[in-house]
Amino acid sequence: MSEPKGEHRIHAGWRLALQTGGGHARGFLLFWPFWELVTTLVHPQKRIPGAPFDLLRVQFTRFHGKSITLPDGTAIQSGDRIAEMHIHNAVLADVAKRANSWELLRMMIGDFRELARWVETADFPSDVHAFYGYTILSRAAPRLGFTTRTRPHSIRTWLDGLFLTGLLVLYSPRGRNRLEEGQVYGRDPVEIWMSRDELERRYGRRGAVAPESH
Repeated sequence: MSEPKGEHRIHAGWRLALQTGGGHARGFLLFWPFWELVTTLVHPQKRIPGAPFDLLRVQFTRFHGKSITLPDGTAIQSGDRIAEMHIHNAVLADVAKRANSWELLRMMIGDFRELARWVETADFPSDVHAFYGYTILSRAAPRLGFTTRTRPHSIRTWLDGLFLTGLLVLYSPRGRNRLEEGQVYGRDPVEIWMSRDELERRYGRRGAVAPESH
């Protein structure tokens, strides 16, 4: 997703990432693919049935955090079952080489439409009422129908931010230079939320929502 352009001074330590980018790890980021692999093994992700681009994956889990009530009234408490959204980074790295931000957004919408189809079937867990994620690239989230919420400052938030920043460098075609653009570097991850009802309203049979152009 695109972010406002600008140049930012990044910590000199990121120079140790060397020529990391486009899905190829170098320097200290050689550890990131292993970190990512362990994360996906501990928390398995499911492919969305019929998703045309396979940019999104889903993990069914329990939410542990501060309760939230979404704009449509859906209330999520700690311990509730949710669907956590993940980017399929290996696919994203390949797509990013040939697609601009607008095209990438439209591809994600295609996957969200198939997710909405899945939600309407008996195969999707009936007790999952919300979709959740966390990201440092949150600017496009409201266009896709997500509500954003800041996370408390903590070691966990810092580690998540470090992990996501490393993934951005690893999978961006521009590698470490991506950190010097926009307002991504040094940003804490934010939570993104969408209710099951909102997903169906936007992307289900009655949906076919297009992203806003601004």
